[in-house]
Amino acid sequence: MATRPRTALVVACVESKSHHATVSVAETLDQAATTAKRLQTWTRKLDSSKTRFPLLSLYKGVAWSSVRELHETYGSKVDVWVASAGLGLMPIGESGPAYGATFAPRHADSIGTSKTDLSTWWSGLGSWQPVWLKRAGPRQIADLSRRYDEILVALPAPYLAAVSEDVGNRPEKILVCGLGSIRPLPELVQSVTIPAGIRQVVGGTLTSALNRTIVEALANVGKRGHARSLSAEVRRMAERAPPLVIPKRSPTSSEWIRGFISAGLAEGTDSSATAALARLRRSDYACEETRFRDLYREVFHSMQSGSAPSR
Repeated sequence: MATRPRTALVVACVESKSHHATVSVAETLDQAATTAKRLQTWTRKLDSSKTRFPLLSLYKGVAWSSVRELHETYGSKVDVWVASAGLGLMPIGESGPAYGATFAPRHADSIGTSKTDLSTWWSGLGSWQPVWLKRAGPRQIADLSRRYDEILVALPAPYLAAVSEDVGNRPEKILVCGLGSIRPLPELVQSVTIPAGIRQVVGGTLTSALNRTIVEALANVGKRGHARSLSAEVRRMAERAPPLVIPKRSPTSSEWIRGFISAGLAEGTDSSATAALARLRRSDYACEETRFRDLYREVFHSMQSGSAPSR
């Protein structure tokens, strides 16, 4: 009988999905309703959804490709769990409906704007048992401490805000790691900040850097063949990360960016906003990531509908 890994890794879901969302925050929920009422509506809609997909193939994009690599290469050493803004805490081997929900701000499918909104929503998802799950299991990060010796929580800032109270309930086995600054966490929760300069070691975009760091850390632990834990290796990598080198790039107007995106989509060059932004930066042009994704989404939808993007 195979021995269960002693380490759990919690990663974030991603916005990009391989299937159209059948349930979304923007289209499903009354934003004026209480969080409890919104949660009730949300979970009922998900439970009644007839179509579900394996989480490994439901999500897509550069950041998720690192998660897939991690699971497929190191699944015997670490169990991967997904912190989903729509589904709650899920083992990566499970399935779920295609949905539109995020803890990230300034998005049509954002759960809320305050830490209280996010935390209340996460807690509510943790109290819900989806009807399609094969068996009951941990629905909160704190519950993972009953199964594992070590729990590494590697999440972007908005997701850390949502799970902050959760990790504070059983902090003794948990290490929280994030890229850049980490908001204050509950007392006794250990954390490590991974400098943005880690990109120069692990490659990829800023969005994928956190997941790529975990992949690299697991590879390092395996190569050294000693008893260093995953958490200890992540700490070592964070301490040795080089300073961030910011390349000098030419600023661009929104109109120019729209043309750049349109050309890439028309030629089939870019499969996602992440790929398009990476191509832009390789050409030594600058655009802030959130702004670029908004423009990409605008151009993509306008090309799908046959209308011209706004100027």
